[in-house]
Amino acid sequence: MNKRFLIALMMLLALVGAACGSDDDGGGDDATTTTEGVIDDEVSFTEEEQAVVDAFEESFTAEGEAAAATYAPDGALEAVLVAAAEAAAAQGGLETSAQVTAVTINGDVAEVTYDLLLAGTPVLPGMTGHTVMVDGEWKTHISSICTLLTAASGGTPPDACAGVEAPTA
Repeated sequence: MNKRFLIALMMLLALVGAACGSDDDGGGDDATTTTEGVIDDEVSFTEEEQAVVDAFEESFTAEGEAAAATYAPDGALEAVLVAAAEAAAAQGGLETSAQVTAVTINGDVAEVTYDLLLAGTPVLPGMTGHTVMVDGEWKTHISSICTLLTAASGGTPPDACAGVEAPTA
C-alpha cells in the first residue's frame, strides 16, 4: 500500500469518527448566488458561504456520533469508512483538518475547494469537495471522501466508491 493512501486512510479516522453516515442525500431546487472567497492571508465569505465552510470543516474534526451527523447521504460508503477507520486506528490516528479556500453555492449544492491539513500542515492542497443542504443544514457529501481517497491512491478510486458521484444542483 502506498504511503499517500495509508495517510489518507489514517486521516479518515478523524474524518468519520464512528464511520457512520447521516439522514438524507440532500438535493433541492432553490437557486442561490454563486460566490468564491478571496484567497490571501484571510478568506472572506458571505454568511451562507460561511455556513458551508463551517459544516465542511466540522466534518473533518468531529468525532463519534457528531461525525456521523456531518455527512450525507446515509450509509453510502460504510464499508470504506469502516476499513479506513480500522486502518487509521491501527496507526494511532492523526490530527487532520480542512481549510476551505473557496465556496461556490448553486441551490442546495455547494462546491468547496480546500486544503487537507495534517497537524496544521497542508498535505493535499487544492482538493474539491461538496456539501448539500439536508433539512435546512449543510452536510458534507460522501463523494468528498471518495475524491480524497482517489487522490491519495494515485487516481484509483476504491471499489466502494464505484457509482458515487458528486451532487449537482
